[in-house]
Formats: sequence, C-alpha cells, structure tokens
Amino acid sequence: MSGAWGPAADPRRRPVARERAAATLINGANRGLGFEVARRLVAAGHQVWIGARDDARGQQAADMVGARFVNST
Repeated sequence: MSGAWGPAADPRRRPVARERAAATLINGANRGLGFEVARRLVAAGHQVWIGARDDARGQQAADMVGARFVNST
C-alpha cells in the first residue's frame, strides 16, 4: 500500500472535506461536546450552523467559533 489511501483505494470513500467544503448543522452546540465539534469543523473549513434553544447562548457560541446561529425552537 502506498500513500494514505493506497493504490486500490476507492475514491468515493474519501472524506468529504478533501472534496469540498461541507455544510453541517449541530443542534445544542452552545456548550460541551457539540461546541467542540462545531469548533473543529469550522477549523477544518466546514460551513457550520449552530442550533440552540437559548438565543443568546447560541449566538455567543456561533460568534466564538465563526459559525452561523439558527434558533432550534
């Protein structure tokens, strides 16, 4: 096997981030695990929308990671 994918690798199985920017909606991402996932996806070049029941906390989290906020209620 040569390289990260090997000579017989199926190109359809490559991660989306290598092909194009992905769009992701994460509900409950104003803190905890959801917040960390949103932060890492934005850093990887994804377009991220954060959903949260609390408008103020959701908007604050979106601003902190560079995502967009969507009210999920």
